[in-house]
Amino acid sequence: MRMTQAQLDHYHEQGWVVVKNVVDKATIDKIRQELADVHERFAAEPPKHPRVGIAWEPKMPEGAPKRVWQLMGSEIVSPTLNDVITGDDMLDLVEQIIGPDITLYHSKLLMTAPHVGASYSPWPQDYGYWHPMETEPTQVNCALAIYPQTKANGCLHYVPGSHKQGLLQHTRSNNGGFDWGLGNDINQFPGVPVEYDAGDVCFFGSLVIHGSEANRTDEPATFNTTAYD
Repeated sequence: MRMTQAQLDHYHEQGWVVVKNVVDKATIDKIRQELADVHERFAAEPPKHPRVGIAWEPKMPEGAPKRVWQLMGSEIVSPTLNDVITGDDMLDLVEQIIGPDITLYHSKLLMTAPHVGASYSPWPQDYGYWHPMETEPTQVNCALAIYPQTKANGCLHYVPGSHKQGLLQHTRSNNGGFDWGLGNDINQFPGVPVEYDAGDVCFFGSLVIHGSEANRTDEPATFNTTAYD
């Protein structure tokens, strides 16, 4: 699988690009099945694998069952997801952006529970989190939709061309979700909501400013972000 020149130009000019139908429906269904019990499984017994980490949804109503908000090491939990993010189709697309020497930096699920808002993101640049460990922003992030990403369920908003500004000064916040970013007002930046279907992938650079709102629907809004460098 390859991106067109127009898609590559969009990535470099805007900071992101959506590639349709990277993963087929049967594979997406299998990933969903492998993840179906993660909330109950890890609530009953914390993960033992050293690369698997759980952050719980902090805004669940009192008395409600625990829900996974972020799951680091998602490729360990879902073997089918691991096959996807290390498979030729994905790596061929990544290679077009960063070249052939590809390292899996991390893979994590974002599992936004219906009608709660911890997924609200205070406009970070991913490199704002990563730069203490890196010498330059070479990463590309690949956001695979396991469920459709829509404005109603809190799809990511990207600020066009913001990656060209370089790394901006990030600060701590206390919003009950991501606590490191550029500000808490969703209207602070002219972000573009990017909607796409299950099986599609949005590739975005580590310097593009992005944010999201809460999931206001009755359905999950799960997607997986894989960072490569």
